[in-house]
Amino acid sequence: MKKRLVALFMSFLLLICFETSAYAALPEVVEPLWNNISTVSHTLNFNTSPANSYASIIGKSGTTNITGTLNVYKQTSSGWTLVGHDYDTTTTDVLAFYVEFDAEPGAYYQSVLNFSVTINGVVEPETLYEFATCPTN
Repeated sequence: MKKRLVALFMSFLLLICFETSAYAALPEVVEPLWNNISTVSHTLNFNTSPANSYASIIGKSGTTNITGTLNVYKQTSSGWTLVGHDYDTTTTDVLAFYVEFDAEPGAYYQSVLNFSVTINGVVEPETLYEFATCPTN
């Protein structure tokens, strides 16, 4: 009986000694994990007249194709209405879009950037959204 108690106690002691905890480190910055895409810039701007939406895409080294569209929509009582559009494609590693539109003060807009970057036949698609209300001043 004593041997069993000593063995049980030793087993318990070993479990306590070898108990370990593992913690994953959290990244300081949250960013997309893209394979083909290096940098994307996408804005919706009401500081000029007419208003505009701008987007640029830079592919990583070895980019063979970038294709995309930039659509700007205005929210209406019946849904989203297209107010501007740009489409382009390139075989270089940089592609930019620029859409001008007449903005209505107080109206709500969205800019949708839909594109894909190809490297060595591997296509990486992405869609990004920007939302903003046109200032009333």
